[in-house]
Amino acid sequence: MSDLAIEATDVWKSYKLGDTKVDALRGLSLQLKYGELAALVGASGSGKSTLLNLLGALDKPDRGSIAINNRQVEAMSDEELGQLRNRKIGFIFQAFHLIPVLKTRENVALPLQLFDELSSKDRKMRVESALEKVGLLDFADSMPTRLSGGQRQRVAIARALVTEPDLILADEPTANLDSKTAHAIIDLLEELNSKQKASFLISSHDEKLIGRVKRVLRIQDGTIV
Repeated sequence: MSDLAIEATDVWKSYKLGDTKVDALRGLSLQLKYGELAALVGASGSGKSTLLNLLGALDKPDRGSIAINNRQVEAMSDEELGQLRNRKIGFIFQAFHLIPVLKTRENVALPLQLFDELSSKDRKMRVESALEKVGLLDFADSMPTRLSGGQRQRVAIARALVTEPDLILADEPTANLDSKTAHAIIDLLEELNSKQKASFLISSHDEKLIGRVKRVLRIQDGTIV
């Protein structure tokens, strides 16, 4: 069995903007090993978000192949893709995407709604474990509007962890945070990577990440440079 969590080979992806064709990815190839912590660094418009959408099985490439956990994404059915996203991949978003009318614990528990095999007790234990890992167990009953930006990002991280995924994709997780809080979030991601044994790919144009991760992948004009 391969030791690669991700293997993308000669991936192309384009979009239509009016009458214009935009090549977002141009023959991009990359590999990420199990347990690796890597940053995907590039300017806005370089193709970072497009690549994360493909690696997160939210979209399929026009050409080329992407394997997640040794399974070819483009060959999967919609049902298989849904299972892959729900159970094997955790997403951390720049804008947090928390539901404001739900408490912290309820936001974290949302991905577990599709885990029919878990009892209510098991779900509660998973949620509390995820909140403890990000240092927010004391804020389990707080509403998102009562939390700081750094705390809300920690809730988003806990939500990504609660399904115990093999791969965690983070899209600009420090972009909306001040420098001190951003470093604290990077510290947390490093710590979780060492403990969780999951693969982390963090998309960013934040140069603070470069000296803090084990590997840097630079993307420019839709390809790794």
